Amino acid sequence: MRQYAARCTTARVLSSSDSEVESEASLSEGLVKWINKHDVKRTATDDLLKLLNSHGLASLPSSARTLLKTDKVVTSEDKSGMKYIYLGIDNSINKEF
Repeated sequence: MRQYAARCTTARVLSSSDSEVESEASLSEGLVKWINKHDVKRTATDDLLKLLNSHGLASLPSSARTLLKTDKVVTSEDKSGMKYIYLGIDNSINKEF
């Protein structure tokens, strides 16, 4: 299991067993919750992930899009000569519950 020890502003990662994957998945989930709770911008998240990767957490994704599992394709439809998109807010709400 990974243990995270912080001293002042310096953090170091100590690796001790095979449960590293589980711990890093937990870290990813915690980051996602923190990003959503504090409404962190994607560019700030990208910078944070790059910093964490450079300090030994290379298994974390390097982009907010990957971490947050953001859809890459948005489907639009034409109505009355204009393009409309359905944002699917009900799907997002259902994922939270």
